[in-house]
Amino acid sequence: MLVDDSKFRRKEQWAVEYPIVAVCREENMEQLKYAVTSEVVADVMFAPIEASVAKRRIEIYIKKMN
Repeated sequence: MLVDDSKFRRKEQWAVEYPIVAVCREENMEQLKYAVTSEVVADVMFAPIEASVAKRRIEIYIKKMN
């Protein structure tokens, strides 16, 4: 079920201020569709997550925020 993210954004201002990464299963098109169309999600990672990929992306986001 897709969630109305407009309600989420109004209630949770931090969701707009900080990058949110959606973790989706590649075969789950509903999860992927929501992540791509949501204005809250900044990036998408596919499960299972590899530690090296997660570490690299986290470092990039930390650099952007500083």
